[in-house]
Amino acid sequence: MQQPQLNEGLPGDTRDTSTAAAMATGFHQLILGNALAPEHRRLLTGWMRSSVTSRERMRAGLPIGWVAADKTGAGGFGTVNDAGVVWSPTGTSVVLVIFSRSTIGYPTAAPSNQAIADATTAVLESVTD
Repeated sequence: MQQPQLNEGLPGDTRDTSTAAAMATGFHQLILGNALAPEHRRLLTGWMRSSVTSRERMRAGLPIGWVAADKTGAGGFGTVNDAGVVWSPTGTSVVLVIFSRSTIGYPTAAPSNQAIADATTAVLESVTD
């Protein structure tokens, strides 16, 4: 298989085995758990917190004072994703994974950063006080 074929994101492709639950488990183990030594966990968390790629995605949907350590992704068919850990000003953490894809089915469909921001806001409103 050629490298470009490994990066395809065709809807319904049986090679796409990613799930939000699996991503959430991984981020929980890496950022909040002890899958990494403390110094490596701090390093990874710092890198992810300093990333600016979700400025118009997950971070745009965060309440004032919240911070994120997240990883973004995008692809064909309007695919746009964001996953990571967010913290409230009081230190409460939430693992958040949002996968989104255009519903029009065109390979060149525009991604929607706003969909990720809106989903972030909705999820946090439903799980926090």
